[in-house]
Amino acid sequence: MPDADSSNERGVLAIDVGNSRVKLGWFPPAGECPSEKPTTAVGLEIAWPALASPAEMTAVKHRGRPAAEWLSEVNQWCDDVIDAHLWRGVIATVHPAVAEALESAFTRRGGNHVRRIEHHDLPLEVAVKRPGRVGIDRLLNALAAKRLAPAGHGAVVIDMGTAVTVDLLDGTGAFAGGAILPGPGLSAGALHAGTAALPKLLESDGSEAPAALGKSTETAIASGVYWGVVGATRELCRRLAAECPQADQAIVTGGAAAVFAEHLADDPLPLRHVPYLTLAGLHLAAEARAS
Repeated sequence: MPDADSSNERGVLAIDVGNSRVKLGWFPPAGECPSEKPTTAVGLEIAWPALASPAEMTAVKHRGRPAAEWLSEVNQWCDDVIDAHLWRGVIATVHPAVAEALESAFTRRGGNHVRRIEHHDLPLEVAVKRPGRVGIDRLLNALAAKRLAPAGHGAVVIDMGTAVTVDLLDGTGAFAGGAILPGPGLSAGALHAGTAALPKLLESDGSEAPAALGKSTETAIASGVYWGVVGATRELCRRLAAECPQADQAIVTGGAAAVFAEHLADDPLPLRHVPYLTLAGLHLAAEARAS
C-alpha cells in the first residue's frame, strides 16, 4: 500500500546507517532528480539505464564519537539542505542503536516521519535461505544494480565499507547471495588484538593505497590488509561471474571504493564506481512504496 504522504511533490531523504558512518542523500521530487550516463572505469559510455542520483549527500562518522556530536552534524546538514522542502524519509540500517538515535532525533524535529526499510519492502527477489538475515545494505545495492543492468543481465556488486561484501545479482534480477570479508581496518585490528607484538595501526583516511613492499611492521601490515582485500575481491568477482555468465559487469560502492576501484578496474569485469548506490536503492524502495 502506498504511503499516505506519497505525493510527487515530496522529495525523498534517504538515510543509510552503516557500521562506521551515516550517509544521507536528498532526492528532489519526481522529475527533478539528476542522473548520469553510465560509464566504464575508463570513461566509455555504455548502454545501461540511468539511475537517479542525490542532489545533495553527506557522510557523518558515528563510530567512536558521542551521539550528541554526530547528531549535531546530521541536524546541521538537514537544516541547510531539506528544511525548505516537503519530504518523506526512509532509513536503512546495519547498526540498530544508531538508527534509533536518528529516528528519535527526527521525531524531535517534527513534521516528517522517517520510515525504516526492511527486506520485505523491496521490489527484489532474495534467493537465499533466510532473506531477513541479509544485511539491508546488500539488498539495497542489489536493487540499485538491478536498475542499472540491462534486461537479462546481472552484475557483481561490491561494497567497500568496514566490512567488504561481494554479491551476485543474477540474470533474472534476483539477489543470489555473495561473500563477506573484513575490510582493511577490521583485519588490521584483528592482527593487533590476536597477537602479542603486532602494533595497532593509526586509522587511515583511505585516500591512497599503501606501497606493496612494507619497510616496517606497520607498513607491512598496511600492505597485507589492503592488497589482501584487493586480491580477495578480484578472486570473488571471478568466481561469482563464473557461476553466472549473465553477470557481465561489476559495480563498486562504499566509503573506500574510490581508491580500490583503481586497482579493480575492468579486472576481471568492466567496473563502474557508483558512490551513492545504497542511497539510490533507498530512493527506489521509497518510490516503489509510493506507487
